[in-house]
Formats: sequence, structure tokens, C-alpha cells
Amino acid sequence: STVTVSPAPGGADPATWAVAQEIREKLINDPTLAPLGSSLIANVGKDGVVTVQGTVSNPSEQQRVADTIAALPGVQGVNNQLSVGRVTGEGKLNMNGQ
Repeated sequence: STVTVSPAPGGADPATWAVAQEIREKLINDPTLAPLGSSLIANVGKDGVVTVQGTVSNPSEQQRVADTIAALPGVQGVNNQLSVGRVTGEGKLNMNGQ
């Protein structure tokens, strides 16, 4: 799928909006990250530091997501708050990764 980059809405910082759009596009269009894109939340601070939250299945995925975001233009750092585990059918987090 393709991502449409839209202009920043009124009141939004155009620089942080552009970084957020880059992150969104990368998470959706990269086939190795696309399955994760819908369960991750990335918040871009005015300082260019991105806080990423969500759940990934293993530590290598956690690092890959953080590294991918860190490599994008405009990102000054990543506050990696990703959890390793999986969400069960009841919406509970299983930290054993099973």
C-alpha cells in the first residue's frame, strides 16, 4: 500500500509532522516492518526525539524498529518504549513471547 503525505494540519509543527509522515511511510511500506506498523505508535517531539511504543515479538525486532526510525531524516534520537511479547486474544500482554 502507498502512503499519502498530507500537509500539516493547522497548529501542527510542519517539521515534526514531516518526520511523523516519514516514519509512517517507512513502517507501512517496508515489507519487513509492515506487519508491525499498525501496532506501533511513534510520537515525534519538537526536539526531533521520537518516542516509539507498542509490542514486538522479540528483541531483534525491537532493535530493528528503533534503528529504522533513528536512520530517518530529522530524527534526533529514539526513546524506545517497545515491549517484547505478544498480545493475546483477550488484549493482555504475554511477556513470554509464546
